[in-house]
Amino acid sequence: MLNKFLVAACLFLLPGCLSTIDATHLQTPTSVPEDPEYNKIYSESSQQFDFIDKFVTRYKISITQLNTNFRQAMAARHEKVFFEPQPQLTDASQKTAFFVTIYSSNIKLSDLSDERLWSIQLRTGSSVLKPNAIKSLTPKERWQVFFPNITQWSTEYLLLFDQAPPANQPDAVNATSELILASPDGSITTRW
Repeated sequence: MLNKFLVAACLFLLPGCLSTIDATHLQTPTSVPEDPEYNKIYSESSQQFDFIDKFVTRYKISITQLNTNFRQAMAARHEKVFFEPQPQLTDASQKTAFFVTIYSSNIKLSDLSDERLWSIQLRTGSSVLKPNAIKSLTPKERWQVFFPNITQWSTEYLLLFDQAPPANQPDAVNATSELILASPDGSITTRW
């Protein structure tokens, strides 16, 4: 009997606790729009590597060359996503620049700025350049919209070299520049 009384009391009092929401003030959240043009240019400007040794993944690296076409596509995507002009990557416009995402189970190996673990070079013809800046990038969430390989375990860097940006070369066979990242676990050479 007591149970029936409690159920009846709850049913009687429940409508008094409800309130209505004025639907004219609700805004429907929108998701990030798909962007096939950006995705195409991103694919042409990026290379991914998995360095595996004896069935163990030592590290995964994704490298994007921040050439003129990519920066323009990123600026257009930035306006679609954030509804404002792009203030990011202004450092990359006068230099040769690369966006690097690295994941390693060895946290020390994820630090590209550690010159004791990593040697980074840009070779163009007979010239060999070291980066004049290796910038760690945050917040990760802001960059994920542009670089799909970013995860909660990865670390992101902007590599800047004192060299004018190369002409866009989508065909890797005709590349004139090589970006080399070498560590004690192995090295990666990209051709642009």
